[in-house]
Amino acid sequence: TIYARLTDGNNTSGIVTKEIKDSKAPEIEVEGNPEEWTKEDVTLTINAIENESGLQTQAYSFDGGKTWQESNTKTYGENTAGIVIQVRDEAGNIATYNTIEITKIDKEGPEVNVETEQTSNKITVKITKVEDKGIGIEETPTYRYYITTNESELEQIEGEESQETSKEYTGLTQNTTYYIKVEVDDKLGNTSKIYKTITTGTLNAST
Repeated sequence: TIYARLTDGNNTSGIVTKEIKDSKAPEIEVEGNPEEWTKEDVTLTINAIENESGLQTQAYSFDGGKTWQESNTKTYGENTAGIVIQVRDEAGNIATYNTIEITKIDKEGPEVNVETEQTSNKITVKITKVEDKGIGIEETPTYRYYITTNESELEQIEGEESQETSKEYTGLTQNTTYYIKVEVDDKLGNTSKIYKTITTGTLNAST
């Protein structure tokens, strides 16, 4: 409300009041929701225009008005549905943005199934399934196979790359425990690691 009073130096008029009403909600735009796949966190940024009463100190909500915050940004580490963004001004007008769905975050490697077979001196590793619910895998993916008799070395040794879905290790020592790892990447470089512990058999006299 504006109060006005006029004086000529000696005489003063009565007070005149005029109420200015802000009934217009802020104008908002939101950026940061990726259109392409990413393995990074996603930050949504609200850009608001409010030319009348101004924005409140805690003007921004990312949950449909349940909570409010000063910052006009929020970071998401996983795909999130039903994000309702609102902005409020000092007069209490609230603008609501279209519901946002974050669907392009992929931080997980492919789903991989590995089966093994062994004899007294041979281990066969077979990849029976590779699926990725995110960006997907290459048409011809590269697999990395690791084998060692020392489990503590499994993360340090160099793997053997192959585009074949099976790997055969021969000439192994009988009755010995081997530690095996298989790695597969998706198109973003997210890696799945599958571990197997296998003990070779023992030859008996009749064999």
